[in-house]
Amino acid sequence: MEHPVKETPQLIRTLCSGTPSQQLAALDANFTHDASFRHTICRVPSFGDVNVPLLGAVNSRWVMGCIYRWYKVLSPRIEVDVESVVLDPKTQRLYISMSQTFSLFIIPFYSAKVPLITVLRLVKEEDDRFYISAQEDYYEPEDFVKFFLPGAHWLLQIFQWFTVVICVLCALLLAPPLKVAQKIVGFKMD
Repeated sequence: MEHPVKETPQLIRTLCSGTPSQQLAALDANFTHDASFRHTICRVPSFGDVNVPLLGAVNSRWVMGCIYRWYKVLSPRIEVDVESVVLDPKTQRLYISMSQTFSLFIIPFYSAKVPLITVLRLVKEEDDRFYISAQEDYYEPEDFVKFFLPGAHWLLQIFQWFTVVICVLCALLLAPPLKVAQKIVGFKMD
């Protein structure tokens, strides 16, 4: 990429919604051959070409192509809304705030709009272009479960609210003994 901030939204749309040949072309043109990938449910470590019988040379970018292809099979209709793309020039990282509307083919009338943050690590190669050396996708837990279990995000939210109540109760109930312990040890939390 020559202009990562401008080019990234279309790249993301192609990777999520393009045909298999468009996905592979986008990966080949924009990712290093040994790019890594980290997602909530799968991880591809960085590795270069490895000869695999019947497949030939396989690298981590090739594996990412398989993941994107399967992702498209799971959800043939993926809508992507890229809200912002910010480049940190010091670390050469792109921070992308976006949402995806994901529709599993096995649940025909269900779709989930899920926000996420994607971090892309960039490297500048000899041709003066930026290439992605790592992709990391970050989802909130209650948003991620929307992909696979309709309504399950409410269970996770109830659990989260329950843990807040426990934290408040423990903080209130343990405040007096902690004050005594602080005086004995000489440690101050204020």
